[in-house]
Amino acid sequence: MVLLFAKIVMQLNYKHDIISEIYHSKNKREITLDNTIVEKHFLNSNKIPVRYTPTLKEELTSIKKERLNAIKDIIDLNLPELEKKIIRRAYYDNMKQEGIAKIYGLSQEMVSYYKSRAERRIRYYIKAKNISLDDMRIELKGVVTRKQLEALIMYFKHHNQNYIANRFGVTQSAISSRLKLGLKQIGKYIPENPFLQRYHDIFSDLFLYNSLQSKQSRKGI
Repeated sequence: MVLLFAKIVMQLNYKHDIISEIYHSKNKREITLDNTIVEKHFLNSNKIPVRYTPTLKEELTSIKKERLNAIKDIIDLNLPELEKKIIRRAYYDNMKQEGIAKIYGLSQEMVSYYKSRAERRIRYYIKAKNISLDDMRIELKGVVTRKQLEALIMYFKHHNQNYIANRFGVTQSAISSRLKLGLKQIGKYIPENPFLQRYHDIFSDLFLYNSLQSKQSRKGI
């Protein structure tokens, strides 16, 4: 009986608060209740006020911001200036490519190109940031030849086959051959050592996007 009386009193109090909000509202058809009113009258089983639950859109926006903050250093340190600006406009400011194109005097197609290239760089550096050269040397020893290993390590550091060729005093085609054979060897050992897959992915990306460290962009932007 006491519990029933308490519920009735709580409902009456809640109605009183709503009536008060309506009375003081400028627009009698629409009212905005303060969260404290709701929390005061609706408690969960542990007598804790029910808090506001973010919408799915708000949660996704929060997750996106967390991910962007996690790769902020990658964006700041590894992207050319134009690609950096485009990524910030697209993901931080939620601008469409057409709007970005107008700001920087580019075609929408060029914005799409620079954005895609920036995203490839970011994906690569996310994969590569936790790889240690010392670990790579230990884990690939015996999997590839000594010359292939040195070429792979240099390629991981500099992303430039011509630079490596000059350092070793050989042709670029010789370096390319060493790298491809080394990648093939890594692939052969993956079934017995799945941990090698991350190295295979890294070098596959470098072969596919061999200009990852290229800083080419329009002058004056």
